[in-house]
Amino acid sequence: MTFDNRHKITQAFNDTFSQSKQFVSGLYSKKYIKPFVREMRDYYPDCDAAHQDNIYNIHTWEKAYRSELDSDSDGLACEPYLGKKF
Repeated sequence: MTFDNRHKITQAFNDTFSQSKQFVSGLYSKKYIKPFVREMRDYYPDCDAAHQDNIYNIHTWEKAYRSELDSDSDGLACEPYLGKKF
């Protein structure tokens, strides 16, 4: 393979890589990323009240999480099933 051919191949690769990088960075720009935020109250007296609002699996970082609602102590409160995961 001659220097000319290697140079052309390298240049084609660099151009493709640069275009791909621009495309991916465009996908992750702020206008395309929307954070996942659920609308829920700050406090639910019990899981039945949360389920009435169609709220399941309240994570520890969410305001409505309380250890009293997490029956199996796995970090998710008000799961849609009874008992431990299998």
